[in-house]
Amino acid sequence: MTAPPLPREVNRAFGALPAPIGKRLLWVRELIFATAAAHEDVGWLTETLKWGEPAYRRDR
Repeated sequence: MTAPPLPREVNRAFGALPAPIGKRLLWVRELIFATAAAHEDVGWLTETLKWGEPAYRRDR
């Protein structure tokens, strides 16, 4: 697993979704972190909520 543990507020946002959608979006989350890790120019990501939705920002 390449994704870090879910931040508490992001975990709540995923938990509020219907199970099949939440499961699919957690899979997409894994892809986001795996892709960032595979590319040196992207680096580490910070995961937050923006307008109640998971958001990913590149740390420099």
